[in-house]
Amino acid sequence: MFVLPAIVCPLLAITSLHNTHSFIRFHDEDHANLLNSMWLIAITFLSVGFGDIVPNTYCGRGIAVTTGIMGAGCTALLVAVLSRKMELTRAEKHVHNFMMDTQLTKRSPHLA
Repeated sequence: MFVLPAIVCPLLAITSLHNTHSFIRFHDEDHANLLNSMWLIAITFLSVGFGDIVPNTYCGRGIAVTTGIMGAGCTALLVAVLSRKMELTRAEKHVHNFMMDTQLTKRSPHLA
């Protein structure tokens, strides 16, 4: 079940890295390098976008990517905590199922 994403994701990243790298090389020879391609992939993957204000140095880009990854991690953590809080406990599930069964028997007492 987890083998497919482990194989597909790196292949997809390598393919998009190659496509992005060739796209940059086609339009601008001065900025065609692997780090610029990785920057475009990370910003697109993190859904940050390109925007009007972008870091120009590699250090600034590293900080921006790190901040984006931390933001995605915090969002995932928040969703996990909220879903855990909204999940019914075992006793609540039994009560819910009992109430649903009682309502079904009240609605149709003559059915076999």
